[in-house]
Amino acid sequence: MTIVALIVSDVLYRWAEVPMIDVGRKVVTWRKAHGRGKPELPNPTVREPEPVLASG
Repeated sequence: MTIVALIVSDVLYRWAEVPMIDVGRKVVTWRKAHGRGKPELPNPTVREPEPVLASG
């Protein structure tokens, strides 16, 4: 029974897991190339300058 389980797990790994890992890598690469990765959050330590009152 153990031999059968090892053979099945090896076949599953070779025919399912490895191709899906490659597909995932291609998707991540494609998303990065098209600017659809994680959105960049603004840096909370950077402050915008205070508005200056215009006197006329």
